[in-house]
Amino acid sequence: MKNRSKVIIFALAAAVLTVVGVLLRTVGIFRYYDRDVGYFRTGSLVPQIFTAVCVIAFAVFALSGLFASKVKIRSAFTGVASKAGSAFAAVVLLMHALYLVPYCLSYVEGSVLIPGLYLVFAFLSVIYFALGCIKKYEAAENRSILGFCVIFYATAGLAKSYFDFTTTMNSPDKVILYMAYMSMMLYVLFETRFLMGIGKSGRFTVFTFVVFFFCTVSSVPAIAAYLSKGFSGFLGEPEYAVSQVGLLAIAVYAACRFIDAMRGAQDYTAEEIYALREAEKEENEKK
Repeated sequence: MKNRSKVIIFALAAAVLTVVGVLLRTVGIFRYYDRDVGYFRTGSLVPQIFTAVCVIAFAVFALSGLFASKVKIRSAFTGVASKAGSAFAAVVLLMHALYLVPYCLSYVEGSVLIPGLYLVFAFLSVIYFALGCIKKYEAAENRSILGFCVIFYATAGLAKSYFDFTTTMNSPDKVILYMAYMSMMLYVLFETRFLMGIGKSGRFTVFTFVVFFFCTVSSVPAIAAYLSKGFSGFLGEPEYAVSQVGLLAIAVYAACRFIDAMRGAQDYTAEEIYALREAEKEENEKK
């Protein structure tokens, strides 16, 4: 079996694990969540199973990198799926940025610095994804500069949630949100490397699966909880729900990009794999 086919099988496994994770977290929130405290009830089995699924998912995603590293992904992979994902992410993040304007103007819980940076980088991130819809710019190396704005957007979002003392630091809602934002940073980092012509297919594939998993399992249950109107704290905040829609858009974007990446991917020959390993050895020796 070709390595490309094995990577696609791993992608299907990632999709299944994500669906299982979403179902488990949704059930955990609606049936085993103490809404007054912001934690799952002690001894609840479903949250423990969800944690086990997260660990299994990490192991599966890491293993996929061994095969994905032997697959050649074009540096400028583009297509209809990428354009659709870019358009969706751009529209959703624009809505989030517009929502943040009155939120920042009325912010009274402390310094407006972090929410302000969150707002600025949200608007700049919209440009990054919007350029992905335009044929002339979707694979342009200069677009990678704006990719760092997406990373800073995720960093500001993580910092904002970390310093939100209305919910305790180690709340399960915060922990899964931290994982979503951190996976988003790493995913965009490795995507921008492709735009610069120095992408690594193994790392890109691993973090595609990671960002899809964590952004989806963070956003879908949280959005469902907010729409139910029965939660307080993080799960009951409109701004939190809107930010989760943004994370869902990133998950959709990553999935669309992966589709186009695999569409033009080919297995490396034995000689090419040997050359890559030698190049990595030389690079490590220089370091």
